[in-house]
Amino acid sequence: MYHEVPYALAVIVDKFEELTKLLRIEVTMNVERDSQKKILIGHKGEMLKKIGTEARKELEKLFDIKIYLALFVKVVPDWRENPQKVRELDWHFQLEGLSEDIARKSPANEDPSEDPTNE
Repeated sequence: MYHEVPYALAVIVDKFEELTKLLRIEVTMNVERDSQKKILIGHKGEMLKKIGTEARKELEKLFDIKIYLALFVKVVPDWRENPQKVRELDWHFQLEGLSEDIARKSPANEDPSEDPTNE
């Protein structure tokens, strides 16, 4: 199946939520042209379903937990030619943003004066 996926593809993890018995993952697959989007989705969504099913099974083996996987396909024209878009789609950049979000949400970084229960 992998030979059927367009080479100009970048996958962004939009949501990664750990629940008690489930891992919820939402991703956006970025392609450059509408024709590539049509290839990924396939006739009546068959290709997207196949991609999602195979990815979910691999992730369930890897994480040893049930996976909810939502896939979205988005056309971002000429993203490979735009340095800013390439940076946004780079997994290193995404990890930097994720670690900054985690640091901001960390209890160690919260200001006790902003806590309404702290009087």
